[in-house]
Amino acid sequence: MMSASDIPGSGMATTVVTATAGDAVGSATGEGHEMKHIWKFIYIDMTYVKSLFGILLAAEMVLSLLGLICVSIPKDEGCAYLYSSAYSFYEFVASSCFILSLIWYILYLLAITRKLGFVRWDIAEIATNGFFILFFLIASSVIAAKACGQGGYNAAAVFGFFCMIVLAGHEFFCVRQFLERRQQASAQSTSADAADDSSKY
Repeated sequence: MMSASDIPGSGMATTVVTATAGDAVGSATGEGHEMKHIWKFIYIDMTYVKSLFGILLAAEMVLSLLGLICVSIPKDEGCAYLYSSAYSFYEFVASSCFILSLIWYILYLLAITRKLGFVRWDIAEIATNGFFILFFLIASSVIAAKACGQGGYNAAAVFGFFCMIVLAGHEFFCVRQFLERRQQASAQSTSADAADDSSKY
């Protein structure tokens, strides 16, 4: 349940609502959620913005965008011709990471993941992070080897490796949270079964 001092849609952009622990569904936004009313039924989860997961996701967007910009700077036609497939692959990885990270950020920022609790967002996020960890490792290693002495390509490789490290940290915390939730669910299920068994006697 969400409680607000103002009625949604009243035009008060500074309305702050707090979600209870029962509403916390999704990835790593904590048990309580500070929701800021923006317009009508649109709220922003300020708790996620300040959380470790929100910061990591924002860092992924920034680093992947910087890498994408850097790989577009060099103008060595010879290198571009010889290693165009390597540069194009890096552009694909960096642009895909930026776009998907932005989508994830919007989903959590607007608390859409908690409104659509039937979707396994945690598993989808773990899979997405794992995909980009592997692909950034490959793309950054290849572009570092094919930099042709161009500073832009070297910088792109550095940003790619940094983004991979951030993604690895993000993946670690996502997996840890996923396992903790499974353990909690298993413990609750065991307790419920024990209570049912005891009630039979």
